[in-house]
Amino acid sequence: TIFTIGEIEKLFNISTQALRLYDRIDLLKPAYINEETGYRYYSIGQFVNLECIKRCKAMGFSLDEIKDLIDNDSSIEAMLELTRKQKHSIRQKIEELEKIENQINMLESKINDSLKVSFNKIQIVENNERVFSVYKEGYITQQQLEVSSRDVILAMGEKYEMLKHDLSFTISYEDMVKDNKVVYKSLSVEIDKSKEIDNSMKHIKLPAGKYITMYFEDSSIDNRKYYRKI
Repeated sequence: TIFTIGEIEKLFNISTQALRLYDRIDLLKPAYINEETGYRYYSIGQFVNLECIKRCKAMGFSLDEIKDLIDNDSSIEAMLELTRKQKHSIRQKIEELEKIENQINMLESKINDSLKVSFNKIQIVENNERVFSVYKEGYITQQQLEVSSRDVILAMGEKYEMLKHDLSFTISYEDMVKDNKVVYKSLSVEIDKSKEIDNSMKHIKLPAGKYITMYFEDSSIDNRKYYRKI
């Protein structure tokens, strides 16, 4: 008994495009091809390989890996080793997705928190202890601030694999009072205290307590008016 490519498509839920691809790469060639019509036909004896291809693809194996399994009639040990590698690869993907989910949850939490605050209003806020790593010190121009901020976010992403990049810009109160200028003295980033802290960097620790706070929606270029208001 032989089956047309359309019948195989329905029986195994494999598209005709995929079956033609398997033919081209010698993964699964038809049992018979009508030379006059070019129609492909498959035999019952190929059902095992078809099912094997489907299951292996569902487990994430590449077509090359599946081809090796079928062509070489791999031993149980070889198949076990391949499944172990695939299991490890899947575990890594799950961990990556969990990290992404954590980042999305953190971003969602920040957005929800921002919806609860009063903007452009000076208020007293109770904060937990916070620790910041200092990335840049000294006089920082507005242009340097923008470039350095992007560099810090990229560096923190590579180092801690997280989205929690609360940047901190230290300004001089004396300069504000004396010359009415906003002068950036340092650029820092809040770190997750549960992670390993890089002791080679300088850190600023802000103790838990009440802080004069203002939330505002604006660019860093126009933030001077808010600092002056505080």
